[in-house]
Parts: sequence; structure tokens; C-alpha cells
Amino acid sequence: MASMSIRSYAFCSTIKAKKLVIISAGALGTPLVLERSGVGNPEILQKADVEVVAEVLGVGGNYMDHPLLSYPYKTSLLPNETVDAVNGGHVDIKHLIATNASILSWNAIDVTSKVRPSDAKAAALDPAFQTAWNKDFKNDLNRPVVIISSLNGRPSRPSSRPVPVYVIVNPYSGAQIDITGSDARAPLDFQTDFFPMSRMSIPSSPYGHTKSSARSCAVWTHPPFPAEPDAACKEFDGPLNDVEDIMYTLKDDAILDQWARQRVGSTWHSMGTCKMAPQSEFGVVDATLSVNGVKGLSREYPSGDMITFQLSAKE
Repeated sequence: MASMSIRSYAFCSTIKAKKLVIISAGALGTPLVLERSGVGNPEILQKADVEVVAEVLGVGGNYMDHPLLSYPYKTSLLPNETVDAVNGGHVDIKHLIATNASILSWNAIDVTSKVRPSDAKAAALDPAFQTAWNKDFKNDLNRPVVIISSLNGRPSRPSSRPVPVYVIVNPYSGAQIDITGSDARAPLDFQTDFFPMSRMSIPSSPYGHTKSSARSCAVWTHPPFPAEPDAACKEFDGPLNDVEDIMYTLKDDAILDQWARQRVGSTWHSMGTCKMAPQSEFGVVDATLSVNGVKGLSREYPSGDMITFQLSAKE
């Protein structure tokens, strides 16, 4: 395109170029640009009062991401044993560089593990999980269901509390992002489809595995389990010996399920909303990066919104 308009809450301006204006909008922004330009699903465009230029049904669909859950633990770590001082802006980065401080070589991830349920635990989960397990995981022993990493600090609120991060690396998603009006300020119709209520339960095993490994720490912002059962959050003065697996009741599972749905977030790996595929398969761009069904409209560079399937820890 030779020009484009930019509108914010404060102003509206037009950018012009002699040859080309390149928009880099990513998996969340690209479908919105196309839809406001009249390229997309006619039903969605008409509801948004946008004139249909080209019918490309796949625009905004096939949204994928890696859902994330995090929960901090209280520990006895000293301030110089975590990255909280850096995250909180309490140290001078230039001084760290000048003194070649050892913290510069930290990646803040002390431990990472790939987790798969045993066949017995998988069999105890709901039919939707078992269908996915049997199809994509059971016979592929190197393919994890989740990744658990221990971050040496708390990025959002520095507190000298390590944060185990539970990432679902092979999510099943059929979500979308679309406009609801021609104005850029109109709310979006954005469904992440993380933990869809009707399709798959949330297994307690990854959370329990992490908690069993860190039971010498007091738990903060964790599921509100009752005080007495085995799953309850407790504080201990020192390390524990001969720690046994936590036994979760059906009530505990229900509490964990609700807690996870309320706290699930993103790893910012959004992709797939303008996937490369034939138009008959709801593709938006072809192998030459041209937008399907629109003459003269092409992508200059590939990006995450063109990915057709979710990448995992294995791939």
C-alpha cells in the first residue's frame, strides 16, 4: 500500500510513501488490519459495517498460543540469589556490565522439566483428554503435555519468591480474533479458547508435581484448598525428607480447575491467525505470501500469524 491511516484516542494521521508502507502487526494485529480493509469473512465484516472487498474466510481464525500458569513460592533465598533486583529496577545495569557481574550470565531458569501423565493417570481424566492423549501423545514418548520451569524470581512483582511456570506446550485451540466495528476503538471479539469448558479438563498432575518438589516453601496465590486436606498450602521451616505424592480429591480438582481458568495467561507465542494454506482450507496467504483472493496484496515478510500448526517443546 502507498498510504495508511493511524488512529489513536488522541489523534488521527496518515502515513504516505512513494513506494510502499509496510505494516508489521503480528498475529493479533494483522487480521484486524485486513478486516478493516474489507478482507475477511463477509458475515463478520457486514456486522462490523465494513464493505466487503474480498471473501477470505480464514482471516482471524486458527488463533494459537501456549497457555501459561504461574504461582510464586516463598523461600529463604537472599536478594543476591534471585533476579528480582534486576526486574524491579533496583540495580544499575550499566554498573553490572562495567563490573562484569555474574548475574549477567543468568537466564533465571534454574530447572526445566517436560511432563507426561502415566497411562493410569491419563485414563482417570475425562474422555476429551483421553482422545487427545491416545491420538497425539501416548505412543510418542518424547512428546510432553506440559513444561514446568522454575524462574529464579518473580517478574511481575519482584519479591525474592521463585515462580514455577506451567506451560501447556501442545494446546488444542480453535479460537479467533475479529473486529466488531470499523472504528479501531471498537471492542474486539477475541476468544483465546484456553481451557474450553466443554472440551477438556485441567489435569492436576503438573501442579501437584511442582508442589511436591517445592513443599518446603510456603505457597502464595495458589488454589484456595481447604486447610486440612493433603493439598492444603503449608509453610515449613526447613527441607522435608521422604515427601510423598499429594493425593487430590475430586473437590480439590474442582478448586484447581476453577483457579486455573481464572488465572491462565499467555506466553506471548500468538500465531496462526492468517495461516499459509489454500483458501479451501481457510488459508489467508499462499506460498508466495500473496493474500488469497486479493490481486496485488501480498506480505513482504513471513511472521507468526502465518504458522499453520502449533509448535511444541519437541518440534
